[in-house]
Amino acid sequence: MVRDIGPLVDSDWEHGSRRTSDVLIDILDYSGLPPTHFVPITRFSINREPYTAELGPEGPRDVLLVHHSQVGQMDETRASSSARPCHQQRLDFAPVIREGHWDHNRERFAPLELVQALDDEGLVPSAGRPTHILIEGVPYRAELQETDRGPRVRLYPVGRG
Repeated sequence: MVRDIGPLVDSDWEHGSRRTSDVLIDILDYSGLPPTHFVPITRFSINREPYTAELGPEGPRDVLLVHHSQVGQMDETRASSSARPCHQQRLDFAPVIREGHWDHNRERFAPLELVQALDDEGLVPSAGRPTHILIEGVPYRAELQETDRGPRVRLYPVGRG
């Protein structure tokens, strides 16, 4: 059973992924849920919504909070009946990316933290089955690509060029 820390956060809590505040880090610490070097990702819920806390490179006060909502996933029938993906229903993965500046004008391989977040959301593409996501509001097509280092997720900005 995943622990729900909803009663410990503010009553006006707004769900979403973001860098964790010092107050929430203290709540995670108090609850025995802070990510550490030994356990870099912890799972819990806030008001019955699933979350993970991921330790950042700067140490114990650098924590990324990732909200794992089912709202952003497209169902198969809608995806197959529409020639154009519905961007409004996709999760925006910008809070997950640790790069300082994301260049939306080129294709690239997805960084590890993004692949992990895609996996958590069930959105990792498979062979011949791309998925569609947002990064800073910009739509991307994610495809699985075989490389000499094994399969990797490649991102293509949609409508850019």
